[in-house]
Amino acid sequence: MDNTDSAGAIRLRSWLAEQGGYAQQELAKDLKVSAGMVSHLVTGRARPSMALACLLEARTRGAVSVSDWLAPDEAAEISTMSRLVGRADG
Repeated sequence: MDNTDSAGAIRLRSWLAEQGGYAQQELAKDLKVSAGMVSHLVTGRARPSMALACLLEARTRGAVSVSDWLAPDEAAEISTMSRLVGRADG
């Protein structure tokens, strides 16, 4: 999968750049994944599982959100479901 320009990859690269000395290897250790996995996420060669996307959102304090990794059709589906759930709760 080529997600090089996905919002997730872009925001993760940006967040890492803003962290000064914080490296991909440290992020990998914090998330308990391989450095290779973080490299694949940063370069857009991989997309995280939902669980890993949630961990990334927590670790980056929302700078990289779960929705940043969704394809446009997935994001539209979630938006539709959210609106429907909101109406049911309303």
